[in-house]
Amino acid sequence: MMTTPNTSLTYLVQSLNKQLSGRKDEPSSNLKTLLTKFSTEAKVVYVTEFVGKMGGTFISQYNTDNDVPNSFANERLKKINALFYKLLENVIIADIQKNKPVGGLLEKDEFYETLYIASLEIVLFSYSSPTKCFPWALETFKVEPFHFYKIIEILIKLETGMARDVIKYLQHI
Repeated sequence: MMTTPNTSLTYLVQSLNKQLSGRKDEPSSNLKTLLTKFSTEAKVVYVTEFVGKMGGTFISQYNTDNDVPNSFANERLKKINALFYKLLENVIIADIQKNKPVGGLLEKDEFYETLYIASLEIVLFSYSSPTKCFPWALETFKVEPFHFYKIIEILIKLETGMARDVIKYLQHI
């Protein structure tokens, strides 16, 4: 079967939607419980505020192009946030299953930043955003590529619902 850019884009968006099925752009009750268990109640508030701040930066930078309607940015932001919370929950659960200490990880802003940027990259790639491709997000959030590299490896091993093209894209980065 021959694939076209449209069928590839449709497949990637459908795959992302399937991956996020049942997820909202807020922490799940399970994630809230995990954050509270391995940190404090304040960590849930901190992570939510952090995501809001990152989202605000994303919206302001994404909309610098006059050709991008605001609704596109807002729709992508919802997907980015939902994916971030899903990936955060999965990383915590994976570390618990491997008997790794979780608390230290939850205290590092660098971890949240890189995980958020990875979520952003996955969503933008899935929607084929040609003007916002790597390393746009790293430059926007002023994050060193080395720190970002560490989270990519974790996500490729961890996230089983990702489309093959997304995994190849992350490996390419």
